[in-house]
Amino acid sequence: MKKSGWGTRLLIGMGSFMLFLIILFAVLINNRQEIVVDDYYPRELKYQEVISLKQNYASLGEQIQLSFDSEGLHIKLPQKLKKLPVSGSIWFYAPDDKAADFVMPLGVDSTGRQLIPSPLLVKSRYRIKMTWKAGTTGYYFESEVTKPEE
Repeated sequence: MKKSGWGTRLLIGMGSFMLFLIILFAVLINNRQEIVVDDYYPRELKYQEVISLKQNYASLGEQIQLSFDSEGLHIKLPQKLKKLPVSGSIWFYAPDDKAADFVMPLGVDSTGRQLIPSPLLVKSRYRIKMTWKAGTTGYYFESEVTKPEE
């Protein structure tokens, strides 16, 4: 068996490296990346406000309750907010499907509950982002839920 010279090994090494670069470039070109939110930068600038709203929510001492049944997703606000006027919005963000994202107003009944009907939610994992005002205080809540099989 004949040993290969240093020139042959150098050419094989350079060829292997170039083949690696070509494959890497092809994989990167075919990788689909979506910008999830069109107004990313302005949202990032407002994040200090979100931190304050999160602190307000944490000071309530109670959690928002989320539960699924055949009707849909039930959202129950903390009891402390029950007698206050509530207004706000709920953003349903599906990381794997931009078409499944939607925003709806927060409209709780007299018991502090709201139902999100099942047909509005596709089978996906959702990040729920709620921003609302109860009285004069603002709040922010974020959680992940997955719609169960029906």
